[in-house]
Amino acid sequence: FEQGRNELHIGPDFFDNIVTKNKDLPESAKRDLAISMITLKYTQSNSVCYVKNGQAIGIGAGQQSRIHCTRLAGSKADNWWLRQCPKVLELPFKDDVHRADRDNAIDLYIGDEYEDLLADGSWQNVFTVKPDVFTKEEKRAWLDKNTDVTLGSDAFFPFG
Repeated sequence: FEQGRNELHIGPDFFDNIVTKNKDLPESAKRDLAISMITLKYTQSNSVCYVKNGQAIGIGAGQQSRIHCTRLAGSKADNWWLRQCPKVLELPFKDDVHRADRDNAIDLYIGDEYEDLLADGSWQNVFTVKPDVFTKEEKRAWLDKNTDVTLGSDAFFPFG
């Protein structure tokens, strides 16, 4: 089997034929949908992409089902959004902490395995002051503020 080349042109007229009752599609949504379609065009087949404000924030590809791709992309989008939270942006990093170490610390901090990072003898390696725990409730409240996210898929979602 061989799949043909994807020569779909994604230009200004790509969204002219809106097939839903609601024909209102803001320019920002068109931009984000175009970015998701371009991203998916160059991603492994069976892919899903979340886009916000002109930036791909979560891509899921290579899974056996589109639902798993959606979960993977959604998890990445959530991770990206949690990194935008003021509580995370204002973490009191020491001046000499390298970018990779900051990224790793943030990843641990926003995840479920934060205990090791905040343990005595460990937090002092990256922070000037021990940060408060980023609780599940705080994370959920912040995630609930993430709106105007576009979901693109390289194929049909089989919803009933």
